[in-house]
Amino acid sequence: MNTIETTAKIIENLRSLNGSEKQIAWAESLRNDKIKELVMRLHHDQGVDCEKILALFIPQGNVPMTGAMALVGKIEAKWWIDNRKLTTKQLIIAAQR
Repeated sequence: MNTIETTAKIIENLRSLNGSEKQIAWAESLRNDKIKELVMRLHHDQGVDCEKILALFIPQGNVPMTGAMALVGKIEAKWWIDNRKLTTKQLIIAAQR
């Protein structure tokens, strides 16, 4: 599995966002871009295997919540829009609050 396939798999498993049509369209784009950026950083900058990245985002069985799981658990379009200027690291911290 490569980073493109990993990102696609994560995105296809995301829950729908809540908000107005306009908010949802914008927030989905923001969320997808941030997930792509995070996958690329984990794989290329930190050398994390794509299978392990997938497990960070999509829980397999009874595992502790990761920052990535908290991030994709944010389903309010407004949250993604309000936090759009944060770095991926800052987003994960914000998602865990």
